[in-house]
Amino acid sequence: MNTDREKWILLILLSVIWGSSFILIKKSLEHFSPYQVGALRVLIAGIILMPIAISKYKLFPK
Repeated sequence: MNTDREKWILLILLSVIWGSSFILIKKSLEHFSPYQVGALRVLIAGIILMPIAISKYKLFPK
């Protein structure tokens, strides 16, 4: 793929993910408290990043 095109696609994808995050937070605050929303965000991020951390465990400095 063309590098310029790839950069634009990545920028658009990042913009959609970043923007949708705020929309989802606004919608979730209608049903959950701010503390619950924050805890869910941290939990989901941890679940998503855990496989990466496990696969890179041997590279962590001791």
